[in-house]
Amino acid sequence: MSMGGAASGSGGTISAWGGTSGGGVTGGGGALSGGATASGGAPGGPTTYTVYVAQLGDRYTPSTITIRVGDTVHWVWVGNGHSVTSGVNGIADGIFCAPNDSACSPGVTFDTGFTYDHTFTSTGALPYFCTQHWVDGMTGTVTVQ
Repeated sequence: MSMGGAASGSGGTISAWGGTSGGGVTGGGGALSGGATASGGAPGGPTTYTVYVAQLGDRYTPSTITIRVGDTVHWVWVGNGHSVTSGVNGIADGIFCAPNDSACSPGVTFDTGFTYDHTFTSTGALPYFCTQHWVDGMTGTVTVQ
C-alpha cells in the first residue's frame, strides 16, 4: 500500500501525499530518502514524521515537509548546539519551539540525542530556524494541509 508520499535527498522536501521528486513512502512507516522517516497507524490517520537536526551540517533533513492537520513532526538532534524555533530571519513567532513550545529564548540550544515533537493542529506554511545558524541557511518549513 503506497501512502503517495515522497522525499528528495539531503535538505530536500518530504510530502505526506501528492509526491515530489525522489523515493516514495510505502506502508504505514518506512525510511525516506535523505534520512527522514515516517510512521503512522491506519491510512488517513495521524502520522509522525522525523526531521534530523544537523545530520548533514548546519541544516535540517529534510528542510521542507508537507503534512496534514493532526500529524506530528519529531525532530532528532544528531549534532550539537542547535535549536528548532518557528519564525523567520531569526525572529521567533511563538507558534512552536523546542523544548516545550513555551521557552523560545534565542540562546537555548540542544545537543545530540535530544528530541522534540510538535503536533500541528491548523493549516498553513510554518517556517522555522536554528537560533544559532539561521544566517548560514539553517531553516526549514512545515506546510500543514
